[in-house]
Amino acid sequence: MLNSDEIRRSILQGQMPDTWRVVRGSALSGIIYALFIFCLFCVALSLATTIVLFGFSALLPTAIEQWTTIWIDLLKYLGFTLFLSMTIAYVQARRAKDAIMVFLPEGCLELLNVSSTRPVPTQHAIRYAQTSSLRLHVNIVGNVILNVQTHDNMHYQWVLNPYYGNRVDLAQDILIAYTTYAMLHRGTLNERTSE
Repeated sequence: MLNSDEIRRSILQGQMPDTWRVVRGSALSGIIYALFIFCLFCVALSLATTIVLFGFSALLPTAIEQWTTIWIDLLKYLGFTLFLSMTIAYVQARRAKDAIMVFLPEGCLELLNVSSTRPVPTQHAIRYAQTSSLRLHVNIVGNVILNVQTHDNMHYQWVLNPYYGNRVDLAQDILIAYTTYAMLHRGTLNERTSE
C-alpha cells in the first residue's frame, strides 16, 4: 500500500529500500519553467501590440505618432512582468527543491513540500494493481499528461510538474514501471478485470 506519511518519513531518515527510486525536483527546472512562461507572455504581448498598431495606423494617421508612447507603456508592462516572473521563478524554485517523485514496486507517487513540518498531502499517485490503463498525452501547450483508468472504471489525469526536468522521460519511466508490474502480475490483474 502507498502510505505517503511512511514513505516521506523513510526518505527523510534515509532508510529507503533498494527497490525504491527517488527523483528529486530541481530548482533550476522551476526557474526555467517560470522564465519560459515569461518569454511566452512577452512574445504574445509584442505580437498583440504590433498587430494593433499596424491595424490602427491605416485608420488613424495620428497612431504612428503615438508609437513612442505605446512602446514606453509596453516596456513598463514588460518590466512589471519581468519582476512578477522573477517572483514566480523564486517560488517555483523553492517548491521544486522540496518536491520528489517516488517509484515503488507497487506504484508511483509525488510528494510536495517534503521537508516541511506540515507537508502537502500526496498530490498524485498511481497504484499499479488498481490501474487498468495508463496513457501518455502531450497537449499543444506542452503539458505532459498521464491519463489513468482504474479497474473501477474511474478516469483521472496527472499533469506532471516541470520540477523534474524532462517530463516526457519521466512519464515514460512511469509507463515502463507500470508495464513491468502488469507483465509480472498478469495473472492476478486478469483475474481482477474478469470479476
